[in-house]
Formats: sequence, structure tokens, C-alpha cells
Amino acid sequence: TTNSWTSYTSDCLPVYRIDTCSNVPVYRIDTCSNVPVYRIDTCSNVPVYRIDTCSNVPVYRIDTCSNVFVYRIDTCSNVPVYRIDTCSNVPVYRIDTCSNVPVYRIDTCSNVLVY
Repeated sequence: TTNSWTSYTSDCLPVYRIDTCSNVPVYRIDTCSNVPVYRIDTCSNVPVYRIDTCSNVPVYRIDTCSNVFVYRIDTCSNVPVYRIDTCSNVPVYRIDTCSNVPVYRIDTCSNVLVY
């Protein structure tokens, strides 16, 4: 059986298909409702997705090897822009200086801050 697509006419409703090997939906949701746009990785059944930044919600994806978030947050809300190093699970990030907060990263070998 081949994979099938199910589409909807409204831009605000999900557009998805069902993976017939695992019966897991692989789909996305339209961001006009600020709902995540994502798909499910059918090997691990872990979502790989991003969220629209118009709501200042993180834009990220999940690393399906380690199930760790790899993401960044939009700086329009002065929230850190960062990612997580999937080897050590330690954040590697910087903070936006428009809020006068340090711009730094964490060295993932020693877990020491590098300012």
C-alpha cells in the first residue's frame, strides 16, 4: 500500500498523511493558528517540528537520534537564542544584548562558560 495524503481546503486545518508502515501520521499544522508545524519521524515516532515565531514560541526541532531538542528562541522577546549540544546535552547559546544580558556560550567539553 502506498502512502496517502489527506488534504483540507482550509489553511488552518492540518495537512497530513499516514505512513503505512507504522500507521503514524506524518503531518503539519498550519501556522495561521500558531499551532506547531511538524512531522513525526516514523523511525523513532518522535516529532521533528518547529513552532511559528509570530507567537514568540521557540523555533526548534528534535534530534531523533538522541531525542534532545535542538532549537532557538526568537529574540523579539529578548529570550535566549540557543541550541542544545546533542552529544553532551549541554546548552550552547547566547543571549541577545538588547536586554543588556551577556552574550556567551557554554564550552561543551568542560561545561565552563565562555563569555
